[in-house]
Amino acid sequence: MGIDYHGAIALKHFTSKNKFGNTLTIGRQAIHVSPKVIKKIFRLNKASIDRVFTSAQKKSNFYFCEKLLTELGARIVDSLDASDYEGANIILDLNRELKSEKKYNTIIDFGSSEHIYNVAQAFENYSQLLAEGGTLIHVLPANNQCGHGFYQFSPEFFYSLYNNKNGYRDTEIFMVEIPNKKFWFKVNTPKKGQRIFFDSKKPCYVVCFTKKNINFPSEKNIQQSDYLYEWGLEPQANPYVINESKLKSKIRKIPIFFLLIKLIIHFPRFWLVSVRNRFSSMKGKKSMKVLIKEII
Repeated sequence: MGIDYHGAIALKHFTSKNKFGNTLTIGRQAIHVSPKVIKKIFRLNKASIDRVFTSAQKKSNFYFCEKLLTELGARIVDSLDASDYEGANIILDLNRELKSEKKYNTIIDFGSSEHIYNVAQAFENYSQLLAEGGTLIHVLPANNQCGHGFYQFSPEFFYSLYNNKNGYRDTEIFMVEIPNKKFWFKVNTPKKGQRIFFDSKKPCYVVCFTKKNINFPSEKNIQQSDYLYEWGLEPQANPYVINESKLKSKIRKIPIFFLLIKLIIHFPRFWLVSVRNRFSSMKGKKSMKVLIKEII
């Protein structure tokens, strides 16, 4: 749990259009980047940096985020965890239903939800804790992080949950290759039965921003979007593929040939299939890369 480079970029993107207000972090968030990087991303002065990186904020060789979020405009910062081992000030188990009258304008979930077994209940709890008009920010593991927690998340999970019918709006989703500090991939809303695929050789995050509507429904209907089309509610469309090379998509149409080639050249597989840092579709959609300097 913590704010690494991409977590800091996510916070900067949020602050370009929003204010934190009363803020809750899921798990106490440590800062995993240097004061120099924080200063550069948020354009903080030396006095602010000194307040963020004080000995009072340090525990177990980590600096925690409360002062940083306060410097960025948060009125109060609470942290919620199932244990007090990192000093969270609210000790609750998100596997269980929460009933709280206290609401937050911003909830930050950086690397926490994947560690909660009852993930559906955890996300329901986030909704209950979020004030109307408030924002949820997730930075969670996606591809190539199997074993880090219980789960890896996909864009489909967030688009199926965070839509207008379920009481959310202005949902933005990005896929991020963790070593890549130049750009993110913006994921468009799946339409007409499309599935979103993302292939990568590197560990990835899915980053999500969403707002809670003022008229929030008491019940949600959460189904995978392409199955709603399979069930005959709307016509289907071609799959929406992220990071799949043209060569690979063609070879997929010749499964016997593909199998033989894999047997002949099993390692290294990237000599056959190039996994490119771009969005593409079966029809060759243009790249959806977004430079980080444009995000912030």
